[in-house]
Formats: sequence, C-alpha cells, structure tokens
Amino acid sequence: MRFVFLVVVLLGFSVQFCQRRLDSERFDATKIEERYFLPNKSLFKMSVMGYDEAAADLLWIRSILIASDFFESCSPEEGRWLLSMLQTIVHLDPKEKTVYHYGGLMMELCEDIDASDAMYEAGFRAFPEEGRFAFMISANASNYRKDIDRALVWMKKAAAAPNSAPWYSASVAGLIKKDDGLESSIVYLEEQLKMMEPSPFRDYTEERYRSLVHESYEIKIEALRQRFIGATGSAPTTVEELHIPVADPYEKQGGVWIIAEDGIVRSSIVETKKRRKAQAGEKELLRMAK
Repeated sequence: MRFVFLVVVLLGFSVQFCQRRLDSERFDATKIEERYFLPNKSLFKMSVMGYDEAAADLLWIRSILIASDFFESCSPEEGRWLLSMLQTIVHLDPKEKTVYHYGGLMMELCEDIDASDAMYEAGFRAFPEEGRFAFMISANASNYRKDIDRALVWMKKAAAAPNSAPWYSASVAGLIKKDDGLESSIVYLEEQLKMMEPSPFRDYTEERYRSLVHESYEIKIEALRQRFIGATGSAPTTVEELHIPVADPYEKQGGVWIIAEDGIVRSSIVETKKRRKAQAGEKELLRMAK
C-alpha cells in the first residue's frame, strides 16, 4: 500500500514537472495557439500507466486554475485549449460527474455552445439518472440556438430522469406556453447557488447567472426604450430618462446601465466585454490572414 501511494505521489510530481516545463516554453512562444499544453487524450492515457484518476485530478485542478484567469472574456484559442483539457480528463475518468457539469458551463462561458452541449450530452450518457445534464442542453437550445423544439425534447428528458428537480415539469409547460427557457435557466442557477460554498465553481456559476439575469433585463429594458420612443418620437439620450426599475446585475463589479453605441441599454461591464471580444475576433482574423 505504501509503495502504491509513493508511486502515485511521484507520478503527480512528474506530471506537474513536465507540464511546467512545457508551459514555460510555450508561454514564451510567439504564436497564441502554442501558449498551452494541448494533450492527446489517447497518448496521455497510455503515458500515465494506469493511474488515470490521479492524472485526471491533476489536469482538472490545472484547468480550473488557468481558466479562472480568462473565463470572463474567453478567446477562441483559450476555448479550444480548455475543451482539449476537458476531453482528456473525461477520457481518463469518465465517471467524474463534476467535470461534465462545470466543463459544460465553462464552455458556455467561452460561447462555444457545441462544445458545451457535447460535455452535457456525455454527462447524460454517463449518468442518465441526472436530469440536470438534459436540462442544461435544453437551456442552451432555448437561450442560444433559439430552437424551442430541441429545447422541449431535452427538457422532457430532464423531467423524466429519476433525479430530476420537481420544477422541471413546470419548465416543460413554460416552454410550451411561452418559450420561456431563459427564466427557467435563471431559476436553475439560483437553486444551484443556494447549495454552493465559495469556490471557483461558484464563481463560474455566478458569472453565468449574472449573464442570464442581464439578458432578461436587457429584453425588458428594450421594451421600455421602445415605449419611450413611441411616446416621445425620439430615442432616449440618457438611461435616467427610462427610469429603469432594476439594478445592474454587475453592480458589485462596478457596472452601471449605459446606452451603448448601437442604442441598446446594457451594463457597462457587458459592453466592455463585447468590445474586447470584437477586438479579439479582429486579431484572430488578421492572424489567420497572414
């Protein structure tokens, strides 16, 4: 037993040492896509010599620490790196429920909905009794894809799962009656946050929650703006003219409601993120054109 424990410890140190050496070289590289170590999952599984779970734990911890630096403004390169890490982790340890759940959420924050769905679908295959995976696919379909038929199919699967939350059935009714997947997603994250202790996982969940609340407010504030235009014949020039009844969900982060360049009222935090993403997209196009 002591020998096995010693081997696991030595394996952990050797994997960490190798990754540090690889990262030290790649962080100095000039090309953005070479910044991080991208493991080949099959070769990596062979290299850990049967200590799959220990290696998966190390990669998971490493992924969380690095992703915490960029999840609020994730670039395409960072998203591809994160997905490669998540795929390797679940290949090594396919029964780790947390990776599917938070991995899908992290890819959602990186705005890679196909990758987010892939993580949730893999989680649902591994744990068909867990309705939360089907629920999150339904939420992606409703909130991002605007595909209510797909959202309804997955919400029904979520409601039928043995470990589904009681209110999933009400969410099915909500989708049928008013395509209200956004509000269901907000309720889901509220319930999750009530049970979570402070951790990087809670940080990811809170960021997603703020994003969805902001989206729901943005829709309602736009209705206010349209009513103002209809009543006055001109667009508002200040947010004070609209008498917005809700606080900016990013208020604790220093956010305030502003009228963006496109005329839409948004949080200043969200508008800054949109500009950064646009700039990152332009840089990516320039890089690809070289």
